[in-house]
Amino acid sequence: MRLFEERTSLGPVEPCLRAVSLAVWAFVGISRFSGTVPSWLWPWLVYGGSLVLGGVRARLPGSINVGALIAQSAAALALPSVGFAGFEGLLLSLVVAQVPTVLSFRSSVGWAVAQLPLLLAVVFRERSVMDALGILGAYSAFSVFALLVYWMQLQERRGRRELAETNAVLLTTRALLVEGSRQGERLRISRDLHDSLGHHLTALSVQLALAERLAEGPAADPVAKARAIARESLADVRRVVSATRSFVGDDLVAALRAIAAGIPAPRITVQAEGDLPKASDESNHAVFRCVQEAVTNSVKHASARHVWVEITSSREGMEVRIRDDGRGVRVLRLGHGLQGIQERASQVGGEVEFTSRPGRGFEVHLSVPTPAAT
Repeated sequence: MRLFEERTSLGPVEPCLRAVSLAVWAFVGISRFSGTVPSWLWPWLVYGGSLVLGGVRARLPGSINVGALIAQSAAALALPSVGFAGFEGLLLSLVVAQVPTVLSFRSSVGWAVAQLPLLLAVVFRERSVMDALGILGAYSAFSVFALLVYWMQLQERRGRRELAETNAVLLTTRALLVEGSRQGERLRISRDLHDSLGHHLTALSVQLALAERLAEGPAADPVAKARAIARESLADVRRVVSATRSFVGDDLVAALRAIAAGIPAPRITVQAEGDLPKASDESNHAVFRCVQEAVTNSVKHASARHVWVEITSSREGMEVRIRDDGRGVRVLRLGHGLQGIQERASQVGGEVEFTSRPGRGFEVHLSVPTPAAT
């Protein structure tokens, strides 16, 4: 199940919970401090330092975050052997509460279970059977409670994500239907102009050409001017028909903004230049689908807070960048979604590039040629 492979985050609440953990760590140390330098001072400081280091985990590599958790567990298990017994179960349960923010939920459960025999070895050596059972019970109860909270948070996040994906699909479908209706109306108007007005202007131009050859004297000049006006009018009609058949860049931007408005998280910002190059229906549809897939990937996998879609013009045609501030990846593997983006781009003669770094988000750079550029 994919849910077991996910890491989680409590968002704005997480710093508060970490502050509570620091307060608990400080309390248990101060409560045992007698004025002289105790033998347990160094393991206690190692635990606190590792706890503080976990507060900036988003900026650190995964190996350092895992090392900080291992250091906390080792320090908590070492405390009873240096005269600081009684709080090892509490401190280990605080470690369990941090693991889901670094490792997957499956690994977090494994971590909590793996600490149990180590705690057993420590408490049965230092405490009586009843005290040891009390410590083990408290550790197990708090660990299960913490993992259940994370499980519920993962379930809620998955539900929000699925709702956002469904909403995005509905908005995409609506945008495509609206755009299809607009395109159909534009095609109807262009056909009417071409078949009726264009036909009559062509016939008028032919008749005026014949009249110009037959006209003599004062009538020749007005006939020539009338023929020139007919030619210009016919050229204007052809330009209008061509422009009406073309997909205007503003329609693409409006469709993308409609999708962005329907996704509550992450926040999606669509930025576009005022004068975008005109592209074919096929090219704009490919760009639309590529942006949709890239945004969907950010919603599903990146744990991003913000996604930016930037559309600009260049000498080659249209440039599209989709980037997020998610967790990024160290090794880029092309799944079905990214392969689909590549295929759609190649079908319209475009190119696509993917870049990502851990903690620096993910970026898709799409270049699509347009008729004006080529």
